Amino acid sequence: MEIERHKAVVREFDDLGNGSGDLDRLDVLCTPDMVNHALAPGMPAGLDGTRQFLRRARRDVHPARWIESAVVAEGELVVQFGSREVYWPGGSFRGFELSAGVVSRDVAFAYRFRDGRISERWAIRDDLAMVHQLGASNPGESPAGQGGYVLAHPQCRDSSKPSSVRMSSTGRPGAAAVTRPRMQAVMTIRK
Repeated sequence: MEIERHKAVVREFDDLGNGSGDLDRLDVLCTPDMVNHALAPGMPAGLDGTRQFLRRARRDVHPARWIESAVVAEGELVVQFGSREVYWPGGSFRGFELSAGVVSRDVAFAYRFRDGRISERWAIRDDLAMVHQLGASNPGESPAGQGGYVLAHPQCRDSSKPSSVRMSSTGRPGAAAVTRPRMQAVMTIRK
């Protein structure tokens, strides 16, 4: 019974992230000391930062939606995984200037519950897919000869190296290139 209640809380929290519902409900859905590990650096921690993020995302104007998703719960944890479609209004993202547009990417959200409310939240997003869909990347070759992505990044200005950085599917500069076999494995798991 508690697991189903946790899933219902995640569904309502998700509705807020998709652009519907009343942001004041965050105070009911989350503990006052909730930690949102997915907020960008410089954002206030917890509920204040989450509220600011949701207001800034303007989901009321540019709603997000799940293309497909699965929600799994056990004990105090709930995980939601799937493909999400969102509108990016254009602007800076992880050091790249990106055009406006609609993108889809795989995401996983994890929630920890305490006393029936969200006490922690994590997000893992395929930011590389977003950057690529908005035109800031081109397929390239990794140093090991395996397929990856090469991205023109403004922070990579070492004259001994090309003006690019290899990125993983997490979208973090400097991480190992995404290999085609790994991507195939991910595709197989999703089927």
